[in-house]
Amino acid sequence: MKQRVIKFFSNAILVLLVVIFCLSSLTAYAAPMASDKVEALIEQSLEVMRAHYINPHRVDDVAHHLQSKLERGDYDDIHTLTQFAESVGRDIRLSLNDDHMSLYVKAPNQQASHELTHPQGKLTHNGGFEQVSYLANNTGYLKFNKFSPDNEAKATVDHALGFLSSADAIIIDLRDTVGGSPELVQYFLSHLISSNTELWQLYGQGDELLETHFASAVNPQRISADTPLLLLTSHHTASAAELFAAVLQAQGRALVIGETTAGAGHLVGVRNVTDELVFRLSLIKPVVSATGESWEAKGVEPQLKVPALDALERAQLWLRNFG
Repeated sequence: MKQRVIKFFSNAILVLLVVIFCLSSLTAYAAPMASDKVEALIEQSLEVMRAHYINPHRVDDVAHHLQSKLERGDYDDIHTLTQFAESVGRDIRLSLNDDHMSLYVKAPNQQASHELTHPQGKLTHNGGFEQVSYLANNTGYLKFNKFSPDNEAKATVDHALGFLSSADAIIIDLRDTVGGSPELVQYFLSHLISSNTELWQLYGQGDELLETHFASAVNPQRISADTPLLLLTSHHTASAAELFAAVLQAQGRALVIGETTAGAGHLVGVRNVTDELVFRLSLIKPVVSATGESWEAKGVEPQLKVPALDALERAQLWLRNFG
């Protein structure tokens, strides 16, 4: 009986310590912020942008925008670090028209990451691949929602394209594809474009050339170079999905059907503002080698513009008439 009582109190003390730790962590994020602290954090965030943002010449305009909001009292209701990240991060993003820009809060001992986490669903199941099938007239259809950074994603590409290797034409549905890993884009393109074809170049601040990416040799290459490719896009098609579409379009390898894409053309990374406040920001500009152009803020223009809802039907009609 005595041992049970001791065990009970030991467990109770352990639970109490955990609760105290959690409450102290929450208190750190919910602690009131004085106005001078808000202003100081804004200046720290701007300094990070000046040092790392792909277009540092635009930071002064952002600074003026944020300063005017400070003076109007737009940030008077910011009382926590989370509120700061949401409000100021949103204003920076809108000021630059750069969808990749955001601030977020992490625990002091947590590793910062540029990768967005998603709840279990269509962005995580099967590496983001949702459907692979054959439609009428031996037309292959592939729908996926993210170029997943998971190690198994390349095998998923192999399996999906292997299944479609006998198709007379392939429709790739990017209407819900939010972006993801440029490495998987390169691997996917290597099944569709001849090896050693230059795909894109990466530029840093001051238009410094950082890297050039080529189609790699994959064995076997799943899709014949003669197989017609049609890509379906929407206003939500973004980032890595735009890179995929822009390269195939520029190479004359695919017909893009649907809506102009989101225009999220930069590659992102993270930089710490403080131990708890992290900047997710655009660091690198990809440029499509065949055109020498970026799609940042303008998107990829389809050859056949139709509402996204009608894109699949229009693609099938095009194949019947011209494919």
